[in-house]
Amino acid sequence: MERWPDIAHQARRNLARQGIRNVELCVGHGSGGVPDRAPYHAVIVSAAFPEVPALLADQLRCGGRLVQPIGPGGREQVVSFLRTATGLERRRVLTPAHFVRLQGWYGFPS
Repeated sequence: MERWPDIAHQARRNLARQGIRNVELCVGHGSGGVPDRAPYHAVIVSAAFPEVPALLADQLRCGGRLVQPIGPGGREQVVSFLRTATGLERRRVLTPAHFVRLQGWYGFPS
């Protein structure tokens, strides 16, 4: 999922140039994921938000993993989560980081 069409276009070109064909790129706000393609084994969020948007957590299959920078944007911790039968379980902090803010329907207002 890529928010900016020009970046998605370049990503498609780069993947094709490398012969990578098993990737589907979507243009849109990533805060809601792609529910029609769920459930996922893994989700990587590359923008910061104080919590995992519930819709993203709901798209993980049981045993699935999610990695997201948790924080306000600009100073956060990248955290790994595991989807269990009872919900999303925080596993561990991977690293401190600086990310842009997650924007969209389930993130910060654009």
